[in-house]
Amino acid sequence: MNFEEIKENYIKQFKQNDCNYIVLKMEDLMKSILDEGQWNALQLMLHNYNAYRDMHDKPINKYFVVNRNDFPKFKSADEFFKALHNAHDKL
Repeated sequence: MNFEEIKENYIKQFKQNDCNYIVLKMEDLMKSILDEGQWNALQLMLHNYNAYRDMHDKPINKYFVVNRNDFPKFKSADEFFKALHNAHDKL
C-alpha cells in the first residue's frame, strides 16, 4: 500500500465513525510534546496544513467543539444537531 492509499484509508476510517475532524486540547497537546524535534514537527505540520487550506481558498478554521463525553445520549453528530435545531426552534 502506498502513502496516498494509507492516507485515504485513514480518512475513510474516521468518516465511517462519523468523525470528520481531529480536535486536540491545546494544553494536553503542549504537555505531550517531549522535545524540540516534536515541537518542530508540529510546527511544520501546522504550516503545511495552513498552506494547503490557503492554496485551496479555504478560510481559517473556526469551530464550536462539543465533547461527545459531555453528551453521551447522542449516538451521532446528526442526532446532536437535530436536538440543537429543535431546541432553537422552541425559543
